Amino acid sequence: MEDNICHKPFIRRVFFVVSLVLVFEWFKTTTATALSHQASNYKCIDKERHALLHFKSYIHQEDPDGLLSTWTPKEAANDCCNWSGVTCNDKTGHVTILDLSVGLLRGKISPSLLNLSYLNHLDLYGNLFNGTIPMFIGSMTHLKHLDLSNNNFMGNVPMFIGSMTQLRYLYPDELTDLKKLIALDLSMNAFVGEIPSNIGQMKELLILDLSRNNLSGRIPSSMSHMTLLNYLDVSYNNLSGRIPSGTQLQSFEPSRYIGNAGLCGLPLSKYCL
Repeated sequence: MEDNICHKPFIRRVFFVVSLVLVFEWFKTTTATALSHQASNYKCIDKERHALLHFKSYIHQEDPDGLLSTWTPKEAANDCCNWSGVTCNDKTGHVTILDLSVGLLRGKISPSLLNLSYLNHLDLYGNLFNGTIPMFIGSMTHLKHLDLSNNNFMGNVPMFIGSMTQLRYLYPDELTDLKKLIALDLSMNAFVGEIPSNIGQMKELLILDLSRNNLSGRIPSSMSHMTLLNYLDVSYNNLSGRIPSGTQLQSFEPSRYIGNAGLCGLPLSKYCL
């Protein structure tokens, strides 16, 4: 697990740069410092505190770094805005950021996250969450940043559109309904199946990393509509066919496509027959 995390320094830097782009927007809606917390004298919403405690209950007892040690129902520490990994809006107290990256937490993702109605940033990178990506994540329409990479997700992903009920697909297609999402990293899991054809609907995406899974089939032509995309990595899957031509997909380095023996066309040196 630790070795896998070491493979991700560049994409983590890219995520950091994108976060800087959004810093002014986040400054308006989130807590910047503990000082501002004290000045506004806000506390977290009870319903959201209970949602976080329910999320914790889905985690197995292992918490090697004590990441959730501050998450307690005790009266003296029951303001969830002071808990590790949690950031709240400095005026309303609503939870807006949940960052539990590289915590090596093991378990499943609790549906109680749906009660974090104003959550716009969810980072679970570098943990040991397992099972399928829950269907309810597709209903979290305020999300702008979602990182589920470097976990143990696999199996049947919920059906979102059409006939994707029987196969194990990478994307719950509901994820493609998250129109505000700008960064999506699902790399280093065990997903199989095809990249959904309607992924091009996610036109606000700046970062898309699907590398190191077991995805197959073609790269959807709809990805040519993702004109804001400035980081793409689909390397080390089982993708095949021609990389859609005449699009910005040719502008990425060949290394973002390697490890797919069946892929051909620019920017790869392999010609399509």
